[in-house]
Amino acid sequence: MEPKQFNPNTFYQWQTIPTRAVAQAVKYGVSIMPNYSGKKLNVYSKKGVFLCAIGTAGMMDLHLYKIAEEQGFYPSGTATKRRKIYLSRMGMKRKSGPAAGYYNLKILWT
Repeated sequence: MEPKQFNPNTFYQWQTIPTRAVAQAVKYGVSIMPNYSGKKLNVYSKKGVFLCAIGTAGMMDLHLYKIAEEQGFYPSGTATKRRKIYLSRMGMKRKSGPAAGYYNLKILWT
């Protein structure tokens, strides 16, 4: 029998956004909704204006790594390691103003 694997596709669909991501969005003054066309989330301003789409559907982010750690799919500390790898890969892109890369970092990887 194969071991059960963590499926990231079960999240970010049909309003099952992790509460950590919602809390981060509120912290940065935006709202988020699921995106159903290849991205994870749509980011909206307080006035409801669409700003950008962030994340790639089917890929892990910090919140999903933490959920998978809590459920025993990954060893403790995996989320922190993956965040460091993400930050080193993004480089200077994360220092730009409010754009997709900025919200991706602040909502999905913080």
